[in-house]
Amino acid sequence: MRSKALGQSFSLICLITTTLLLLLSQLAVAIELTDGHNSKKQPSFKQAIDTGLLMAKIEILLVEKNTQRVIPPKYNLKSGDKIRLRIRSTLNGYASLNIIGEKKHQLNAQLKSNMPLLLPTVKEGLLELDHKPGTEWLQLVISTDRHSRLSPRHKADKYPNGKIKQIILRNIKLKPASGQQVSFDTTEQAIYFSSDNPNTRSISLNIGLSHDL
Repeated sequence: MRSKALGQSFSLICLITTTLLLLLSQLAVAIELTDGHNSKKQPSFKQAIDTGLLMAKIEILLVEKNTQRVIPPKYNLKSGDKIRLRIRSTLNGYASLNIIGEKKHQLNAQLKSNMPLLLPTVKEGLLELDHKPGTEWLQLVISTDRHSRLSPRHKADKYPNGKIKQIILRNIKLKPASGQQVSFDTTEQAIYFSSDNPNTRSISLNIGLSHDL
């Protein structure tokens, strides 16, 4: 009887320990993904639609042959990978995608509320990671004003120590503009960003794609 009781106690301790470790790991992931941006809780996409808040949902797609899929969390980006963004906005408006460092490379498209948009579009082709290892930066502007997309402004907010606020995932870096919130849904592998101000009609996010050869 004593041996059986000891065995049950040991099993219970193991179960409690495993549960605590799982909770701690989830907490660590949550802290890493929010990285100080969500001082005020970000509303859900549905809540943003219902209240008229401008919010965007972004999925980064990896295109291989004739298929495309959301980049898996453990996938290592490499030179030659072809990608595009799938974008949803809570409001009708416009999307502007800029490749930072290439003044003439700007892609523009019209958005319909809660309808997916591929950027670059199928006709425009794909974005291909170059053969220089490092981080390539894209700037995405979502606006209800047609003219805002032509001259996007993005001033990244900073921590008191002077470092730019950003969320760093495995191969993706996210830098929201000042006064905006960004979060990453680990279940959907989707990025959500919005403004703290419900009257804002233009939001901007810098997306860094880090890759090897």
